[in-house]
Amino acid sequence: MTGSDLDAVKTERLLVRLPREADRNRFVDLFCNEDFMVFYPGVLTTEEAQDRFDHMVAVCQAVSFGKQPVVELSSGRVVGYTGVDYIDFEGKTWLEWGYRLVPECRGLGYATEASEALLAKAHQTYAGELLAIIAPENLASQNVCHKLGFTFWKQAPVQGDIRNLYTFLSENPPYRPGQPDHREQRAVYNGSGEQPSATDVGYRTGVAISHKLGEGGEHSPVQGFAAYSAFTTSA
Repeated sequence: MTGSDLDAVKTERLLVRLPREADRNRFVDLFCNEDFMVFYPGVLTTEEAQDRFDHMVAVCQAVSFGKQPVVELSSGRVVGYTGVDYIDFEGKTWLEWGYRLVPECRGLGYATEASEALLAKAHQTYAGELLAIIAPENLASQNVCHKLGFTFWKQAPVQGDIRNLYTFLSENPPYRPGQPDHREQRAVYNGSGEQPSATDVGYRTGVAISHKLGEGGEHSPVQGFAAYSAFTTSA
């Protein structure tokens, strides 16, 4: 059993696991596919797609709920991804939740099923706020976002396009009925009283990460592709 298998989350129909080198060709094909990349500024070149897959792997090495493959159990196929990536927005580095599915797997509830499972994993290691970015015309994805518990924040330009922004407060441990409700208090980190930033997440998950992830251990939210990945599929 591989490390990615040990870290995987399984639902009735899906497996969500860390990316592996064997996934590279599949994701390069998907990132270059217009139907898969709907609501994205454009398809990627092969070189950009290679870089994006490397970025996916690097993020998952630092954050256990980074964007990772969604595998359909009935077919064994990788049918998309779900999870977080870094994005700089309004002077803050966020963890932005997003997902994509191949067209034939949309409308089946896979997006909600996979994301709920990985969010449950995120609750185990991360206490803080997550961001979701959705095109205003993408009503199906807005519906999924609400099912996952995200709350509408505002509309704002993101890299030149107007987007709907949603937030979600991940708690560690998760809130349960009957317990004191601290959900409105935003997590205290290192006694500062401030919301933990995305660059703190590595320490919360036991992995020391730098402020940037990329060449030389440095992260640029844009490495040959747009930094955000808007929700694209229906539940």
